[in-house]
Amino acid sequence: MLRVARFARAAAGVRPAVAAASRLSTTQRTMSAHAREGWIVVEETGASRYQNRISDGRHETLADEPGTFDGGCDTGMNPYGFLLSALGTCTNMTMRMYATRENIPLERSRVFVKHGRTWAKDCDECHSTSGRVDVIEMDVELEGANLTDEHRKKLMKIANSCPVHKTMTTETLVHVNEFKDEAVEQS
Repeated sequence: MLRVARFARAAAGVRPAVAAASRLSTTQRTMSAHAREGWIVVEETGASRYQNRISDGRHETLADEPGTFDGGCDTGMNPYGFLLSALGTCTNMTMRMYATRENIPLERSRVFVKHGRTWAKDCDECHSTSGRVDVIEMDVELEGANLTDEHRKKLMKIANSCPVHKTMTTETLVHVNEFKDEAVEQS
């Protein structure tokens, strides 16, 4: 991932030493305030209009919009890509934990996830009756020479109950607050 970040900065004409120095001053200060508490930090890089650096203090990746999007440089997945990745990853990990615990001979799983929208009036399973509804399709591929139909049924049931799936399908509150860095304000 860091190789991708370095390539993106180089492609944008940012010298690695300058980029690293500027990144450390901003990110380290912000990370020190949040990382210990389990926060994810997302900040603009300045390398393009939409490129953002995402860090949890130990791992780093980039987000961006496609090059076809005004100002996007396609140096990372877009926000919906990360949302779908979270769901697919959590599904795979939850199935793996379950298969290990229950001694199910799952050799490998793969999840294909796609986001789309439909009209509420065209959706039989939707509660809304007007406007557009987000629809996420997820296809799960299970590999294992000794998987039985019963194993597959259990794994598919678990696929629908990963923690991220539950977060996305139950009531979720998002509180947006302005962060003020006291160290910067006092100087």
